[in-house]
Amino acid sequence: NTDNQTVVIRLRLANPAGEFRPGMLARLAFPSAVHANALTIPRPALQEEEGVFYVFALKENTVERREVKVGILHDEAVEILEGVSEHEKVVIEKAYSLEDGMEVVAE
Repeated sequence: NTDNQTVVIRLRLANPAGEFRPGMLARLAFPSAVHANALTIPRPALQEEEGVFYVFALKENTVERREVKVGILHDEAVEILEGVSEHEKVVIEKAYSLEDGMEVVAE
């Protein structure tokens, strides 16, 4: 359903404790493929606000907020399709506390 971004999935699963009931909603994660030679960044570097993904790229001694298009998301890394190049540095720790144009000291 494109209106609420849901899909109906039918499956059989063991339910000895009766925890699952017909019609319940669940959020599922499926293992996905890995693209060869993909540009990836550590997951903590990726920020999200109102459905828009972004990172903070390091430009000399300041950070620049960059919208990015993401591909495959994993627990520890995320594939970046657009927005930063492989030679750019992105903030991977405490990126949530930054603002565009903020001065930083890179370690």
